[in-house]
Amino acid sequence: MSLKLQEMAKLIVLMGNIGTGKTHYRLKNFKNGEVHVCFDDFENLSKDERFTQSMRSIRYGLRKGNIVVVEGTNLTKYIRSNIICHAKDVNCKSILYDFGKGNSTTLKTRINERKDISADVWTKIHKDNILAYEKPSEDEGFDEIITN
Repeated sequence: MSLKLQEMAKLIVLMGNIGTGKTHYRLKNFKNGEVHVCFDDFENLSKDERFTQSMRSIRYGLRKGNIVVVEGTNLTKYIRSNIICHAKDVNCKSILYDFGKGNSTTLKTRINERKDISADVWTKIHKDNILAYEKPSEDEGFDEIITN
């Protein structure tokens, strides 16, 4: 890959619990043809297949020199380590936006925005995500970590 492509490629990872504003942020700030990768886009696949397909999409987008925006909860260091390795492979900049582990307000936001799933289900997902949340740290290898 040429240096020019590597300079153009960039990895942007949006992480946070449900209802914390990741999608709204992406829709507002990324409108210039960036590659969007969201694990939810592969909901018809098994969990392992969704993970594999998402990683393939990230790798492919970065190798093509694109800005790749990864949207999902991405709450654990394990998940983020699997994402960041693709940026390291092409030597491109990586930025992590941490929208936080969530609170009662973010849960209400999700319940109000998605009436197709019961409040009880959203509450369980939200609570499980709070327990899974691992605060990002510099040792993960991101060039920049931004907390919203």
